[in-house]
Amino acid sequence: MHEAFAEKIEAERAYHSTLVGIQRDDVEIFLDEKPARAFASQGQTRSIVLSLKFAVTELIREQLGVIPILLLDDVDSELDQERIARLSELITATATQVLITGTTNNPLFQTFLSEAESVCEIQDGKFVSREEVAEAV
Repeated sequence: MHEAFAEKIEAERAYHSTLVGIQRDDVEIFLDEKPARAFASQGQTRSIVLSLKFAVTELIREQLGVIPILLLDDVDSELDQERIARLSELITATATQVLITGTTNNPLFQTFLSEAESVCEIQDGKFVSREEVAEAV
């Protein structure tokens, strides 16, 4: 990698972009021996991405000895109720710090709301109190 970086540094400066590195590599994931990119549903694709995020979180914890913050934006937008329930169980079972955003007040997230250190909800551009959030679920 070091040699590849050294060889491309002038071209990278000219293009104002990186030309080598892992961010330039394509990763192909298979689901039931078929390329997920072509055959996976939106829920399956979202589940794959979430699985990879949790795997990286575990790797960071094991290799660096730190607990990373896992950011899950609009987490339930493409997940069915069964996948949301599994995600809820996984998050609850891990000792990972998680920041979750969503556009719905899904009842399956009650566990998060009851155990979360901090909960914020925005309605009509205004913050809603934790008590109001809990009552809504």
